[in-house]
Amino acid sequence: MKIKKWISQVEDEIKFINESKPKDRLDYISSIDRFNSALLASSAGWEEWIKHATIMNEFTVEEIEEIFKEFQALSSRLLNFDVKWTKKLTSKLKIKDTEEFDISKEGEDCEHTNPKKDNKFTNDNTSYIA
Repeated sequence: MKIKKWISQVEDEIKFINESKPKDRLDYISSIDRFNSALLASSAGWEEWIKHATIMNEFTVEEIEEIFKEFQALSSRLLNFDVKWTKKLTSKLKIKDTEEFDISKEGEDCEHTNPKKDNKFTNDNTSYIA
């Protein structure tokens, strides 16, 4: 995708996010889904940039430090948000820390489990983040 088109699409999503005023439960869920999709797309783009030294080499050390600080704050906030709502869900569903929680969504099996290894985030189809 051309970068100008990407920027335009992201700016449209930002406008949607900032102006979103859901009217009912379904509208809230639909909006949250769209917000999440926007985050996923952005995260995938950042992942590509970070994996390619030629792209990251375009930034100065000072810019990399600024990116680091912003990523650190965003990551901490998002992961704390994740923990908060995952704890709330496990409490509502009365899930014990030692139990696995399986979700079936539209015929696709997904697992939301307590990670048992040091690397909590893997590239397989298992999601450890809400």
